Amino acid sequence: MSNSNTMIDLLSPQSVEDLTIRLSELEEKSDSTLIDDLLKLYQHFFDPTAKKLVPDHIIQLNQSRLYLNSKKYTSLPSEISRLINLEELLLDYNHLTFLPAEIGLLPKLKVLTLRHNQLKTLPKEIGDLKTLEYLIISSNLLKKLPKTIKHLQNLQYLALDNNQLRRLPKCISHLTNLKELYLEENPMNKYDSRKHRIKKRLPNCYINFTSPYE
Repeated sequence: MSNSNTMIDLLSPQSVEDLTIRLSELEEKSDSTLIDDLLKLYQHFFDPTAKKLVPDHIIQLNQSRLYLNSKKYTSLPSEISRLINLEELLLDYNHLTFLPAEIGLLPKLKVLTLRHNQLKTLPKEIGDLKTLEYLIISSNLLKKLPKTIKHLQNLQYLALDNNQLRRLPKCISHLTNLKELYLEENPMNKYDSRKHRIKKRLPNCYINFTSPYE
């Protein structure tokens, strides 16, 4: 294998056997930071008692989809940025109070779901998720959105229902590919003028302000 390969390149296995070789190459290269970070991720998400990485662990971390609903997580480790192949991250029904800034370092992420957590804010780095298409943050404690959300140019579906939003930033109009926006059960819905402005800023988007139970 060429010495020009990066450490991240070594984390794209084609088979378990190949992965075993790659793991030994990681150790030979003494990239202790990378190995330690991946171990922390595995301990956090799967097995707190794990003391060493083995090939099966890396397979689990190297997948494109992580389903981590209802795990009682209160935080995410900053090392999550190591999961560069991640396309879908599902974190519904946890106890998250914040997202690390490193969430913005997932270059392939398309789907991020965070229903029923305790998020009061989003990091400005959320705007760095250039490939994001679906963002679901229903049933949290959000009072506002960062202005950097305007950079999510590929976003098609945004669910913000059941939060504490009093208004959306003007820059929401930059989300020209947004097809569906859900805003039910937010304080802003008491004001017709605010709802009107949102509709005007997103003329080609379906927007729902009304709960199906109303």
